[in-house]
Amino acid sequence: SGLVLVRTPAPAWVRAADCVWSADEATFLGHLNILAREYPEEVRAFAIDRLGCKPFADDADHAERWVALSNAATAQRPPPSAVLLGLWARLAAHTARRNRERSMNAESWERLVSKGWALTHDLRLVPPAE
Repeated sequence: SGLVLVRTPAPAWVRAADCVWSADEATFLGHLNILAREYPEEVRAFAIDRLGCKPFADDADHAERWVALSNAATAQRPPPSAVLLGLWARLAAHTARRNRERSMNAESWERLVSKGWALTHDLRLVPPAE
């Protein structure tokens, strides 16, 4: 895997394997290195095929982002409801697909199940015990 210069949030060289070409910015900006924000479309194939970055945020990225949001501080000041609903919907789809295809690695799945908070109908994040 090659190295890629990213400028967000601060200039740094990162492993291409730790980057994605595109992802929902409202959900992942500051949490994933999104190369489409920084590079022209002409280098997309090079970044994916040669350097080894992922073309998009995968199941594990969504699960890890949800786990990162699953805490009391986030529950007090949640991200926009569109972010919560988008992630929750993706995780529901991942869950159904994972049962058929094992689309998420076991470690990410275990972290999601054991540490992920729930989203209530009124868009509140609540711990699993509740």
